[in-house]
Amino acid sequence: MKNKEDLKKELIKIDHKSYGMYKTLGGSYSYGNYILHIDHVQGDPFASPSRLRFEVKKETHGFPEEYYEEKHRRLALEDQVLRRFLRQLRQLDKGSMGSGKSGRITTCPANQTVQERIAVVFSKDRMELRFEMGFPARGRTIMAKEMQKLVFDILPELAESCLFYRKWDTKSKSFLEKAVSLADDQKELRR
Repeated sequence: MKNKEDLKKELIKIDHKSYGMYKTLGGSYSYGNYILHIDHVQGDPFASPSRLRFEVKKETHGFPEEYYEEKHRRLALEDQVLRRFLRQLRQLDKGSMGSGKSGRITTCPANQTVQERIAVVFSKDRMELRFEMGFPARGRTIMAKEMQKLVFDILPELAESCLFYRKWDTKSKSFLEKAVSLADDQKELRR
């Protein structure tokens, strides 16, 4: 597996080249305590954004196992992680960084109800958080410096604040506990 230094070298190589060269970034990159997967790279800055995901092993994310053992609790946990990611994203959003969707980071919205979504997924051995991002360009020319800001500043800040239970403050942990408890109550009501 490649690491973030490999990503940095590749970005330097493709700076100011044709947008299609972003395709060379596809793959997985270790950031130490999580992995950044670049699953699909958009064809041009006006196309649907690129698809990425964070992956964190169970031993590293630290969320209590009892929060995701049962489906109803897992859904509540996934919902809370998604909402936290969206809040952090609003605070860090720098807007467009060039043409089209350049620099925009998005994921599925959270609405008033807790429902199964594909943005955050907990399994027995890992957690994934999936999102989309417009790779920065001016016209159809790669803007590697802006891309570096995204993948080495903004994405790590999002990952650190959302993916690791130890980074959640006491108030957030308490709110998460209440959400899981509410999911238990709702399950009992449905019986």
